[in-house]
Amino acid sequence: MANLIALDADRARRYLAALGDGTDGDPHIMRQSAQIEGNLPDTAPGDLAAMRAALDLLAAIVSVDVARVDVQSTVLATDAATETNQDTANTTLAAIQAAVELLDDIVSGNAANVRFEPDAGFTERATITCTSADTDYTVSIPDNAEYLELLADTNAAFAVGQATTATVGAWLFAEQIHAIVLPGGTGRELHVQSQTAGAVILASFRGQ
Repeated sequence: MANLIALDADRARRYLAALGDGTDGDPHIMRQSAQIEGNLPDTAPGDLAAMRAALDLLAAIVSVDVARVDVQSTVLATDAATETNQDTANTTLAAIQAAVELLDDIVSGNAANVRFEPDAGFTERATITCTSADTDYTVSIPDNAEYLELLADTNAAFAVGQATTATVGAWLFAEQIHAIVLPGGTGRELHVQSQTAGAVILASFRGQ
């Protein structure tokens, strides 16, 4: 061990404590010290024993990166996912699915196919073929008809009591049922036309 000589700010010689003899095999190492303020942890045998016991408990339940846990109670909460609760939920889901499937049957695109079903009365049907495109075709409406359902195999237009033109008539969208309440009266006529030659329109007249 040797002391190192250093100069301070006034160029006075000062000695620094160091370890090692300063050779290549045993270089100087500066000696340092530190002061700890406050109380050190209590390392009494009782405390160390408690720490060892806690570590032993952890070591007993840990296997590699998995901790083994003993379940002390198997009592489930009232609304837990028991078999009975799952059966009830499945029944409800089945009813919801059935309702959704019924809705799916009547919905086409963004429209619902609605059919009038009077309590009693008659139904009379007519098939109208638009042989030529952009041509008005007519069919007589029964005097006691109160409701009308139309179904076209391609887009078409219809009107009640007036001829259809490029600007007169309501749209019939392909493969969608269009239902209306007919105005009262006799001698009424249904007018239809389509931009597609050969379009077929089915008309159902209903009444009491």
